Amino acid sequence: MNFANNLQNLRKTNNMSQEDLANKLNVSRQTISKWESGTTYPESDKLIDISNLFKVKIDDLIKKEIEEETIKISYIKESKLHAFNTALGVFIIFMAVISLEMFGVSPYQPMIFFSMIGVAVSLFIIFNFRYANFKLENPILSFYYSKEEIQNFNTKFSFLISLGIILILFGIGTANVGGEIVLLSSVAVAVFIFVYMGLLKSRFDINNYNNKEKKKDTLVDKVTSIIMLSATFIFLLLGFLLHLWHIAWVVFPLGGILCGIVAIILEKK
Repeated sequence: MNFANNLQNLRKTNNMSQEDLANKLNVSRQTISKWESGTTYPESDKLIDISNLFKVKIDDLIKKEIEEETIKISYIKESKLHAFNTALGVFIIFMAVISLEMFGVSPYQPMIFFSMIGVAVSLFIIFNFRYANFKLENPILSFYYSKEEIQNFNTKFSFLISLGIILILFGIGTANVGGEIVLLSSVAVAVFIFVYMGLLKSRFDINNYNNKEKKKDTLVDKVTSIIMLSATFIFLLLGFLLHLWHIAWVVFPLGGILCGIVAIILEKK
């Protein structure tokens, strides 16, 4: 029954209905149903088509239970969506602040600003809930990343973090020429990179994901959330009241460092 289970898992992971898969393989929906129930078995040419479609080896498709691989694919997809949209939300908040400078005293300024903040908050809520639902459905992950996968990511991570630092230095260096908009734009892109890559890096820690000490995890999450919300509040306060946009961004990397220190301290307890 390995093939039947594998076919069904691969189809669902790729968000295909039986009819969708049937159309891609030029067979009837009833044929797909029979394959997935184990009633019949595909011809060799169709096995090759299925292998090519889902990019899996025929031996694995027939002999192995590849549900683990489909869960890994789903985990990578959900963690990337969560990381990207969280980082995008932070980026949009920065852009909302920049819009205050760009539109000056325009009557549309409040509408644009609060609309962008609304979009950012919506992204946080939607994709945090989506990722939380995935965790509820998959409380324990049984796979681990290979050394090669980790090394490849770390190479990309180092490069992009360095790029983010360069962008911040560029913004500071050109602030006198380009003004606050250039500085904040550079910082916005850099912070997007830091948040996105930081969240992506955390997905490799499968042991932490599988950690059953939920109270400790919950405490870390709550404290770090409070720190970053406080950082955002301070950032906006310094900007709106004191017009210190050009240095207020420092609260975010400081907040990130503080989150790291808090996590280490709480995990040791």
